Amino acid sequence: MASVSHRSGSASGECPFQPSQASVALSPTGCPVSPEAAEFDPFDAPYQLDPAEALRWFREQEPVFYSPKLDYWVVSRYEDVKAVFRDNVTFSPSIALEKLTPAPPEAMKILEGYGFAMRRTMVNEDEPDHMERRRLLMDAFLPENLEKHEAWVRELVRDYMDRFIDKGHADLVGEMFREIPMTVALRFLGVPNEDAKELRKFSVAHTLNTWGRPSPEQQLQIAEDVGQFWQTAQTILDRMCADPSGEGWMYDSIRMHNRHPDIVPESYLRSMMMAILVAAHETTAFATTNAFRTLLSNRESWNDICENPALIPSAIEECLRAAGSVVAWRRIATEDTQLGGKTIPKGGEAVNRAGVGQPRSETL
Repeated sequence: MASVSHRSGSASGECPFQPSQASVALSPTGCPVSPEAAEFDPFDAPYQLDPAEALRWFREQEPVFYSPKLDYWVVSRYEDVKAVFRDNVTFSPSIALEKLTPAPPEAMKILEGYGFAMRRTMVNEDEPDHMERRRLLMDAFLPENLEKHEAWVRELVRDYMDRFIDKGHADLVGEMFREIPMTVALRFLGVPNEDAKELRKFSVAHTLNTWGRPSPEQQLQIAEDVGQFWQTAQTILDRMCADPSGEGWMYDSIRMHNRHPDIVPESYLRSMMMAILVAAHETTAFATTNAFRTLLSNRESWNDICENPALIPSAIEECLRAAGSVVAWRRIATEDTQLGGKTIPKGGEAVNRAGVGQPRSETL
């Protein structure tokens, strides 16, 4: 990505904030950064505990702003976020899985030692490649095909509940919410259960590697875990490729690779084998945890649902809206563009609660 500077940071060509002792940082367009934007840090407690509340002032006063601490433009208002996600040409998803915290050379050497070669996946590829692959690989995600798994998932949940119901108490996260999504994801993909233990162990490391702010020392251990995760995923994939007659989405993808290697190349299979395990496991586990925390913190709503289970679908939708597990996502501007009254320069990366980011001089 190339760093591009602009004299103007607003649609009107004037900077909305004037320099002062309290506001000395400049955005990539040369405009002073507001004191609130200069202090914004998504790794601080307020954002970690309640992202929506932490962004309330920005939604009302400065919906698109440059964050010096993140080195990204932050987009906080619903309509602006929607505009970013609906335009995947102007706002490319190519940076969605880049590391927020650059890895030290020692960590990169560790990953190289494991043959780590993560490439494009469904969430960070541009058109026309993205749509060509979706047409071949998305049938299993259609609602009517996902419904076929419902009876088995219900049986699995009941089995987990039976394990602790007689105790009268449970660690829902440890005993249920972290376990079930991985089990369901593995079955959906066609991965044998005996491989689950290793994959569970390493999946968190991939999330920290991409979205976290680990110290240089922590990055070394994370690199070891990510490398082992990659290697384990590749070993499983090799077994599946040797006999692609099994059932599951990865088997479907392997068969599509054999028929259309130009659209579904081997590098795509290898990257997706790892990425989809994280996506299916982490996001579902966290979304479920957030939903129960939200409802149990609002006992009147919880009691209403217990008395009337017909409210469950609406409650799920509301929990996903108010306390979803993905509280930020990223895009990069492919051309100078206007958003929320601000100029986002070409190469500007954005993080959405949003996001569209700031131009960097190099690709991480």
